[in-house]
Amino acid sequence: METIGIDSEWARLRGEAFGIQVGGGKSLSLREQVIAGLRLYVVTAELLGGVLQTADEPLIMQTVSLIRATLGRLMLDEPLRGHA
Repeated sequence: METIGIDSEWARLRGEAFGIQVGGGKSLSLREQVIAGLRLYVVTAELLGGVLQTADEPLIMQTVSLIRATLGRLMLDEPLRGHA
């Protein structure tokens, strides 16, 4: 954690995804925690970009692309149709 920093985006997303910490004492919904977890995956992949195994990198980058596309659609459909 010292290498990344306790005030980094990665640390904030980790806390949100796992419900460890939330700024202002506000509890996140399950949906918000899942979105934070997906964003955490993307940020983690970016941080590890230079050290990923060659065989693993295509799958990880495809997953990042899928997450980004899905999150983009979710933000456009906020809130999801039929879900609060």
